[in-house]
Amino acid sequence: IFAVVSLYAVNLLKGGGVKTDPIIASIIQDDIEQMKKDLASDSTKANIVDEQGRTPLMWAAYVNFKNPELVTKNEEKRMEATKLLLENKADPNLTDKDGWTALLWSSWSGFAKVSSMLIDAGTNINTADRQGQTALMVAALRGNAEVIQVLVEKGADKALKSNEGKSALDLAKEYSEKYPDRKADYDKAVSLLQ
Repeated sequence: IFAVVSLYAVNLLKGGGVKTDPIIASIIQDDIEQMKKDLASDSTKANIVDEQGRTPLMWAAYVNFKNPELVTKNEEKRMEATKLLLENKADPNLTDKDGWTALLWSSWSGFAKVSSMLIDAGTNINTADRQGQTALMVAALRGNAEVIQVLVEKGADKALKSNEGKSALDLAKEYSEKYPDRKADYDKAVSLLQ
C-alpha cells in the first residue's frame, strides 16, 4: 500500500496521474481476488509494462525484505499471484529496462519457490541483465542460499561471469565480507557455489 501511495504522491506532484495499472496495485497489496477480476476482464494485462518496463510477473516476484520470516510470509502470497499470472500467459522471459526478468527479481527477493515456478514455466535460467548478472549471481550477492540451491539444481551455470568478470561465487565471497552479520547465509551460499 505504501508503494502505491508513494507513487501516487510523486505523480501528483509532477502533475501526472497514477501510472500504476490496477493489476500491479493488486499484486503489491496481495489482493488475489482483484487480480482475478482484472485478468478476467482483460487477460493481456498479464504482460503489461510499467514505466520501468516491469511486468506484473516481475512485481509478483519482488519484495525487499531481509527478514526471513517476512520473505517466507510474502512468498506464500506471491506464489499464488505468480501461478495466476502464468496461467494467464504471462511471459517469464520479458525483461525490464535494466534487463531483469521475473527470475532475477525472485532471486533478489529470496523467493526460492517462486524461482522454481518461473524456471518450470520456461524462463531462461541464465539470462543476464545489462551488467551481465544472472539470477544465480543476484542470489549470491544477496546471500539467498535457498534460491541458489534451486538454481543450481535446475541447471544454472555457475561458471558465468558478469561484465566485471565476477562469478556467483566471487560475489558471494565479496558480499560476505561486506555483511558479516549475515555470515552464515553467505557461508551456505559459498558452499553451494563451489
